[in-house]
Amino acid sequence: MKHGCVSLALLAFAGLAVGSAMGQATADPATVARSLLMRGQYGQVGGPMDSGPDVTVGELMASGSCVDPDPTPDLVVRGTVGNVSSYSIGTSSCNIGTADVNWVSSTNDHPVIAQNMYRLKDGVLEQIGLSWLKHGFTALTCNVCSNEGYNCNGHGGSVLGVGCSDPYSASLNGSQSNLGPRYQVNPSTGVFTFPYANFPNTNALSKRIQIAHSDMEAGINYFAEGMYIAKDDTAAGNNTNNASYRRATVNPTTHVFTLQDQTRRRKPAIMAWQEYGGPGGGFDPGVVINSYDIQGDGRYWVASKAWLVTPGTWHYEYAIFNMTSDRAAGSVAVPVPTSANVSNHSFHDVNYHSGEPFDGTDWAKARDGGNLEWNTTPFTQNANANALRWGTMYNFRFDCNLPPKNDGQITIGFFKPATPTSPADSFGAVAVVPSLCRPDFNGDGLLNLADFGAFATGYALGDMRADFNGDGVLNLADFGSFQTAFALGCQ
Repeated sequence: MKHGCVSLALLAFAGLAVGSAMGQATADPATVARSLLMRGQYGQVGGPMDSGPDVTVGELMASGSCVDPDPTPDLVVRGTVGNVSSYSIGTSSCNIGTADVNWVSSTNDHPVIAQNMYRLKDGVLEQIGLSWLKHGFTALTCNVCSNEGYNCNGHGGSVLGVGCSDPYSASLNGSQSNLGPRYQVNPSTGVFTFPYANFPNTNALSKRIQIAHSDMEAGINYFAEGMYIAKDDTAAGNNTNNASYRRATVNPTTHVFTLQDQTRRRKPAIMAWQEYGGPGGGFDPGVVINSYDIQGDGRYWVASKAWLVTPGTWHYEYAIFNMTSDRAAGSVAVPVPTSANVSNHSFHDVNYHSGEPFDGTDWAKARDGGNLEWNTTPFTQNANANALRWGTMYNFRFDCNLPPKNDGQITIGFFKPATPTSPADSFGAVAVVPSLCRPDFNGDGLLNLADFGAFATGYALGDMRADFNGDGVLNLADFGSFQTAFALGCQ
């Protein structure tokens, strides 16, 4: 194999692609993404209101202030037992719909509020804590979302008026006597049991977000997430925008979290992997992320990324967030060629607590033919097995000696049985997967000149899939290796 001997045609083609990319230096994908998505801007503009009631998270904060941004952005420790501390996150709801949202405290006709915490470390986003559910009891008539063009109609009390916002402080959202379990909620309909099961509190950790001190480090990013579930919002088809997130940092000595930037409205925290996962906490175009709405059920978000860890070895990372699926997920399968070498096949979940009935056993791992698989105990054997339930994110990962392609597909199987309204057993999600045919750089199943352009563009953007000689460095030698691999065809 020749290294550094690149044909003039290839260099010319590469030059065109590189020149095109460099000619847009002020508008490259990362810069464009930052200008459209990153901090300093809210997740979406106001625009036309959604038809019907539509409750969203307008602000994540500490106090119960109507001010935006909140003036006291610290998440204080609510209690510590051993090497674990508990927290709660303030949320200010906004109704961006055309009808009032019901907020009746004495029935199940009010929202419930879930709180989650995530950590982004070494390029990996993991959920590290979750709370029980705060039950809404009365709504104020604030205007936190007026900066997006939403103006309160003045309706409050048993409803959240159109354009209005309502703050619940971190203290209220962490009031243990007013927190109910997640298992009594069907997130795909918004219906929940009321009165809810009010389990006894055993200590200051009960029902609140619980984070191990070993998960707290200075200098890395954390993300607080809030999400509302309400049956009238769901019935109107407006429950796919109910989660928002905000960056935080932590003092590992005092265990106090400080909220940073602004709330990323109507975006679940899984999107932080892409929006903050790049160099210096910037946008990472290598993260492939999409949402999937399941017929008769709810929404999932699926994100993935692969990167070179040592010459010739890539790490594959998958994050799956079940936002509102009641059927939950019970299996994940990633296509991996049988000739591939696989190691570090592992799994990460988040701990339920305080009486939630779910089994926390890690998913079983297996290699079955051309798939790498993870499975929890089947529903028929244990209805409370460790399925990927609503409001939680699990990670699946492995190392492989094959490089990635970005337009592969993984299969996610459902935990609960199919129903007449939700008949599917699984769904496919676009993701980064190992590729046996490396020179098919654009992943269309064909070897042609388009692959030369895709390779040159990837090289210009620093895509490590273009490291064709596997030495961990992008240089001209990779052009020769790519040309040789292309000439040999798919093996």
